[in-house]
Amino acid sequence: MGIVVAFSNQKGGAGKTTLAITLACGLKQQGLNVCLIDADPQGSVINWAARAEGTPYESLLPDVEKNDTVLIAKSLQRSRQRYDVTIVDTGSNLGFAGDNIQKLLMGILREADFVFVPVGPSPLDIDASADFVDLLKDLWGRRAERLPQAHFVVNGVRKGTNLSREIKETLQISFEVPVLDTEIQTREIYKSSLLHGASVFQTKEQDVTDNATHFVNEVRKIIGV
Repeated sequence: MGIVVAFSNQKGGAGKTTLAITLACGLKQQGLNVCLIDADPQGSVINWAARAEGTPYESLLPDVEKNDTVLIAKSLQRSRQRYDVTIVDTGSNLGFAGDNIQKLLMGILREADFVFVPVGPSPLDIDASADFVDLLKDLWGRRAERLPQAHFVVNGVRKGTNLSREIKETLQISFEVPVLDTEIQTREIYKSSLLHGASVFQTKEQDVTDNATHFVNEVRKIIGV
């Protein structure tokens, strides 16, 4: 049975879509059968996949599906039977009770085995992640709930700075949630690759692909595939 991984944080601009695509393409490149589900009403993943149609990148993409309905849990259960890893890109502004987005998020979290929470390297990004972590802890506090393991991913780091180390320490102290060792560097090639329906694994910038590969390998070790 396959693994379900979600990228989620109610703050917009944290890098959920970029990291979900990077992980999906990296695992696909390593020979795993991968499905990437776009659960964001904005449809960023679907738009990215559409840009790859008819290009040399198309065959390098994982299977991509759109599902932003409250019945997503059933879809994820079916996906487990077909894929080694199913990765879900969620929308922003999550965690507000009483609307469809909240129900969508809860369905994803109840079915997911792991949730990765991207956070930018600034105190404001840490503060903005607090509500989502509170939601996770509320789930963890209910014994009847199916609980995903959570990890922070520090995203958008400038190479050669010490800020990321301070951010990691603050996250661990504030939320008691583990943080990935790999920090995702901020590079324009991420945006450029997505614009053309590709991923950073098609770039010739070796330090970027090395960083992305470290991220994929660390996640793969955590999720056990």
